[in-house]
Amino acid sequence: MFTTETLQQALPQSLQAVDVTCVQQTTSTNQVMAQQLLHAPHPQLLVAGEQTQGVGRRGKAFFSPAHTGIYFTYGGFQLDPVQLSLITPAAGVALQLAAFELFGVTTQIKWVNDVLIGDQKIAGILANRLENGSVLVGVGVNIAPARDAPDVPIDLPVGTLLDHVPTTDMRPALVASWLQHFDQLLHVPESIMPQFRKHAAWLGRSVIVQGLSHPLVGVVQGFADDGALLLATDHGIESLNSGSIRLR
Repeated sequence: MFTTETLQQALPQSLQAVDVTCVQQTTSTNQVMAQQLLHAPHPQLLVAGEQTQGVGRRGKAFFSPAHTGIYFTYGGFQLDPVQLSLITPAAGVALQLAAFELFGVTTQIKWVNDVLIGDQKIAGILANRLENGSVLVGVGVNIAPARDAPDVPIDLPVGTLLDHVPTTDMRPALVASWLQHFDQLLHVPESIMPQFRKHAAWLGRSVIVQGLSHPLVGVVQGFADDGALLLATDHGIESLNSGSIRLR
């Protein structure tokens, strides 16, 4: 596992004030960060080489093996209401940009919190706002295939950013690139959704929206400036700010 100093050196000068911690293993970077922010609500980045209790949306387990992935949470920064509604799209765009910048790999962003190659999930994003107003966003990336993936029900086939573990550990550069892009996007929030739309997955495809009071069926038409999904249904265009989608 790379060191805190290695990652700190990879960050640009504008982000040197971020408190960086790198660990070999933790339970969940989001859960640990949430506890830290209750006592020290300042910008922090926690990076782990493995999670033993990784958590995704709606409490689902997020498989987070050692050596073949990277799992990190950035928190303690304050956002205005416009930025807050766009935090998850911004995180997806930032990862898309970082993956292309470092590896030349083109990815797509599935509303609201997954990054795909084809229809395979290579990364998940989970953002939270705590009672004290602190915001955190966690990202888990499958860098390369893991040997012992668990046999558990999943919404999407699992994919990886690369087809093998690179000889040089690129994880510090990936995290640093993501953080730089994420910070730049939040400073210009009007740029987030135009970039999101360029790389959005499943446009024009028939989906089921889950996580609502009842499932909703429709065709993905696009995305509003506030990050909402625009879904064409039998009753017209629905604008949805919550839920998750899967292909029919």
